[in-house]
Amino acid sequence: LLNESSRWLVSKNRLKEASEILQVAAKINQVVLSDDVANLKNIELDANDEKVWHMMTNCRLIIRCIVTFVNWLVASLVFYGLNLNVGNLSGDLYLNFFLSGLVEVVSYVSCLIFLDKAGRKLLQCFFMLTAGVACVSTLYPVLFNTDLSWLTIVLCLIGKFGASAAFAVIYIYTVELFPTVMRNSGLGTSSLVANIGGVFAPYIADIGQKISGDMAVVLPLLIFGGASIVAGLLALLLPETANQKLPDTVEDARNFGRKNIIGFELHNMTLTPEKTNKSLDSTILTKETLHEIYSEIR
Repeated sequence: LLNESSRWLVSKNRLKEASEILQVAAKINQVVLSDDVANLKNIELDANDEKVWHMMTNCRLIIRCIVTFVNWLVASLVFYGLNLNVGNLSGDLYLNFFLSGLVEVVSYVSCLIFLDKAGRKLLQCFFMLTAGVACVSTLYPVLFNTDLSWLTIVLCLIGKFGASAAFAVIYIYTVELFPTVMRNSGLGTSSLVANIGGVFAPYIADIGQKISGDMAVVLPLLIFGGASIVAGLLALLLPETANQKLPDTVEDARNFGRKNIIGFELHNMTLTPEKTNKSLDSTILTKETLHEIYSEIR
């Protein structure tokens, strides 16, 4: 019942199908398209049958993929691990599980509210660090030998909130980081890596059944928390995608988020004499020339 991605259709040179989808969307949104736009004229196709492993051909892209995969793995590990760890907490099992589900709903609502306002990178980092700090903080009652079982439960719920929100954000973040020609493959690969974390989650959650004392509850949470903090900090290495022109090809992905000396981002920007009415020599571009070119393009 869903239409194919028009961006993907264009990248595969299936312009007629993409045009039909765009015209239907324009009609629904009561937008009048020019003939050139409606029929996708003057489209330049740069992609040359690129595959997902082409994202591993550049150091910048390799780091980006690794950071993305780590965030998927940790988000899945902590999300499922905290769900499975509910049975190790004190108090009523059913009430704890109900509260765990409730904070998950709240986390998704928070994503809807703040995702476009705060940006993907900041939220991914914040939610991962929230989950990590909350889980690590469960060590407090153990260190001070205090009977604060309610505090452990609250911290676990905060950790579940952060992990659930981070898991939601990373889905959107990933499809915006990968270029159009391999977006579905990138998401599929990331999901595969995430399930590795899901495989390890029950084993870490069950550590508490192998040891005794307060550490039975805290040790799994320390592992989840430490992994979340690392993933959250690594997310700062990713470029922001909110309100940006998304990459269509590997070359676009390579330049995505890169800034030049005057601070504007190089997204799909091809400078030619036809566009700038100037003869360009890339070896002698000055700051003033770039300012002038950028003004003409805008």
